[in-house]
Amino acid sequence: FEAYQARLGPLHPETLSAAHGLAMMLKNTQHYAEAEALLRATFEARKLKLGPADAATLETALELASLLWRSGLLEEAEPFLRSTHDNRRSQLGPEHDKTLDAANDLALLLKQLGSMPEAEALYRSTYATRRRRRGGDDELTINSAMSLALLLKQTSRYDEAEALYRRAYDARTR
Repeated sequence: FEAYQARLGPLHPETLSAAHGLAMMLKNTQHYAEAEALLRATFEARKLKLGPADAATLETALELASLLWRSGLLEEAEPFLRSTHDNRRSQLGPEHDKTLDAANDLALLLKQLGSMPEAEALYRSTYATRRRRRGGDDELTINSAMSLALLLKQTSRYDEAEALYRRAYDARTR
């Protein structure tokens, strides 16, 4: 990383890619504070150099959100997940798999933050889109059904949750 920085400069895309790689290695080896600092710096540099909607910038935003989430800093993770979801939605469209993955991640975080109505809306949309595009027996569709069912159960809507759990069970046992 330091060699790239010295040779190419701190904002060169290859330097930023090396910084991201080093941050991931630090994260994977549980050097969380150092990884967080490097991910934050890399995110800001990529946002400046490549733009906030660039795929590499969004990749760093997701990794930073994941690290913050893992560290219990849910409120800090939320803007990174929301930005990633919004950018993927506008760039790739609302039905792209990466957009749906980002929606699911954001819904889970929002649920943990207690924002049940917004989480439910995202889960419902993701489930409906996956069911329509992939069918009811697809693993991602089943996972979306289970996520929505769990939220419904947690909000005491047992009949609707049961119907989704049954649908998921039936799909997995066919």
